[in-house]
Amino acid sequence: MELHKANHMLTEMIDVKVKIRRESDQTIVEIPSKIPRDDDGFPVIEGWTADGNFGCDCNRHLFFERAAGRNDYDDSFPCSETAYAVRVYNAKTNVCLYSEFELTV
Repeated sequence: MELHKANHMLTEMIDVKVKIRRESDQTIVEIPSKIPRDDDGFPVIEGWTADGNFGCDCNRHLFFERAAGRNDYDDSFPCSETAYAVRVYNAKTNVCLYSEFELTV
């Protein structure tokens, strides 16, 4: 397991899968990522999806386009909070840790 130094403490990272849905057409892509655990061993998910890498549509747009295999994407996508939604899963257990949308079958 990978360890990172944060605030002078070692923090264990959790492997996660992130599903990103583009709201305009409901297209979903999935990417692997990592998030830190807090001192009690729980994933630090709320700050990561609200203020971190997955907290804004400009970042979500970049992750979405790369996952879709497009490298010629518009990297000037405006900051907003309505164009993309995410679901985050523990990569080992497949337990959903955070969701902004429901999957339909």
